[in-house]
Amino acid sequence: MELPARGCLVARVRGSYDQISQAHDLINARMAAESLRPRSGDDLAARAFNV
Repeated sequence: MELPARGCLVARVRGSYDQISQAHDLINARMAAESLRPRSGDDLAARAFNV
């Protein structure tokens, strides 16, 4: 499946999984600081992922 190009914010966690919440908080803070909005909709391009 191919998705259209889009800008993304990425937080890389090195260490234990319990840092994931802090990574999400940092992404949310950056989005707020730059007046960004998450993409809406039910399609795959609107989803957030933890890998």
